[in-house]
Amino acid sequence: MGRHRDCVKGLGLKRMHHTVEVDDTPANRGMINKVHYMLAVEGE
Repeated sequence: MGRHRDCVKGLGLKRMHHTVEVDDTPANRGMINKVHYMLAVEGE
């Protein structure tokens, strides 16, 4: 579970129901894809 926790941290999420806006880069997409089951992703 450590890698998933690192991805959530890398995306800038700090707690449940926290909202962040991140740039659309391949690195961010990879982190989002890895922990997609914990996130709600909205497009622009």
